[in-house]
Amino acid sequence: MEVASFGNVYIVRNWIRSHCACGYCTTKNVKLDRDFLGELEKRFWEGLELSLNAKMEAEKAVRKIFDPQLKMGPSERIVFSHMKKWEIVKHLDYVQQKKHDARYTSNQANPYKTSFDNYDPSKGDPSPENIHYKGEACTIYLNYDGNTKTEQPGNVYFKRIDNKQLSYDNADKIKLDMPGVELLLLIEISRRHAIDTCRRNNNGPLNGSDKFCDLPVGLGLAMANELISAGKIDLSDFWTKNKMYHLYTGLKDQREKAFEKLYEKFQECEMRDLSDTEKKIRLLGLLESYFEVEVKQVEEDLWISTAQLSV
Repeated sequence: MEVASFGNVYIVRNWIRSHCACGYCTTKNVKLDRDFLGELEKRFWEGLELSLNAKMEAEKAVRKIFDPQLKMGPSERIVFSHMKKWEIVKHLDYVQQKKHDARYTSNQANPYKTSFDNYDPSKGDPSPENIHYKGEACTIYLNYDGNTKTEQPGNVYFKRIDNKQLSYDNADKIKLDMPGVELLLLIEISRRHAIDTCRRNNNGPLNGSDKFCDLPVGLGLAMANELISAGKIDLSDFWTKNKMYHLYTGLKDQREKAFEKLYEKFQECEMRDLSDTEKKIRLLGLLESYFEVEVKQVEEDLWISTAQLSV
């Protein structure tokens, strides 16, 4: 199992240092605002990469696309239980992007109209992924309407083996550490990374990216988890649609306002007495901690120096 490489963490940490007001910085102070938070999450995920073995494991989930004789059997499952949370997100990223790439190359004549509709058996994802995670068995299908106006290429259908579907309608019997809940919220992150290859290559809407790709839902989840664990906010206010801190349903403005309120609450409860520089380091540490990135100890005078790095 591979952990985040020293070099990638090094680059993200140096990027943070280059955006503070301390004497070591190579640029002037940049405000710790919404743009910074979005860029922090973007660089965090871009700085993590699966090992070759992990990518080979992910290939099992898409092999049906390339060879119809190699479909995963119903009892064959990819085990997530040994994986860190960040590895699960990157695995999901890898699988969904492979599906979109194949969707584009396999239907050059009319790529926009290729849909994976899992309510119509004749159009379902040809390579659904069977997963086992901490005792939870489920299947993930790409569930994508391929018309020209579609804006969320990361849409999926998440089916639990007991058919008890999770819902954002209420938080009854929901806990953030439940395996199914953890998986669903990791899927919510990964789906924002999806790129519709045919749209990107044909200058389509949003250049093929997801409509909500710039919403830092990973950071939002990490902040919410800490606040809920400390009793500072109620789980229902984060989980339930239309509630104050809910990030996963509704219009874009609604989700942005929810993230803004969540961040304001986190600042109030966890970062009140910190400088902007300390807040930036705290937020990166929060991402590293929640998503289980194993960061090697780096001497201060090493990771604040950006002279040899282009960030």
